[in-house]
Amino acid sequence: MDRATDLLPVGVSLEYAIPEEALPAGVRSHRLHTDAETAEWLRELAGQRRGSFKTFAQRILREYVSDFDANALLDMYPMFLLSSAQIGALLGLPAGARIRSCLDVGAGSGDVTHALAPWCDRLVTTERSWGMARRLNRLGFECLRIDLAETSEGLIGAPFDLVSCFNVLDRCPKPGSLLDAIRGVLSPNGRLLLSVPLPYEPMYYSGARTLDPLEPLDVAGSNWAACARDLCARVLPARGFSPTLLSRAPYLSGGDSRRAAYALDTAVVIAKVEDDADLR
Repeated sequence: MDRATDLLPVGVSLEYAIPEEALPAGVRSHRLHTDAETAEWLRELAGQRRGSFKTFAQRILREYVSDFDANALLDMYPMFLLSSAQIGALLGLPAGARIRSCLDVGAGSGDVTHALAPWCDRLVTTERSWGMARRLNRLGFECLRIDLAETSEGLIGAPFDLVSCFNVLDRCPKPGSLLDAIRGVLSPNGRLLLSVPLPYEPMYYSGARTLDPLEPLDVAGSNWAACARDLCARVLPARGFSPTLLSRAPYLSGGDSRRAAYALDTAVVIAKVEDDADLR
């Protein structure tokens, strides 16, 4: 029984269990649990719920701009994926350890970036949404408003020792090109910290429109375990990554006038860059 069960709003569950069938050879599992930071966020969830006026305003605004821009303008749907302690555990970092250079791709509202920041000497973010990029800058994060799949112009500090990509592959036009670009800015001994909601249901915003990706990533499977296995065994190796660890976490969002909260079932993967010899 999860420690935070009594804190959960109706319709939201916390799933951390990793089925054995999700693990391909060479990939180990790391089961997370609800820790103090997660429980505290859940306790504060009621105060993060937006009322009917903001919910209505968001529905109107999204007719003209993307959901991301609308949410940034109205301060809607605060997010929680991993606590700082959970990120440290996944990366195998002892207390007080620091990573020299980190890049958070598609950092969005910065809610998840906040949990990563304590582990980084230097943290750079990228973001396609102008509203979210403005929010990141206001929060004090170094943010470059680019789509890394299209260009790395202006990106200073590469190669990076860690690149994080939290729930971006399913909401970008060119997920394959994005993975290629990430590999290109990682140091030879660097690591990718990736999260993807599963089953995989990709789309992206072009202004207020939602469109199918320009590049199919095709994560196969009808359930979390099958999709996670395909992601680790086929999709990431095809792009030059060697997954070493698989975890699972709920991607939580503050609610609105319709629901108390929202949650997505997310795979979290640590991967290293494969040697060029391994790709031949």
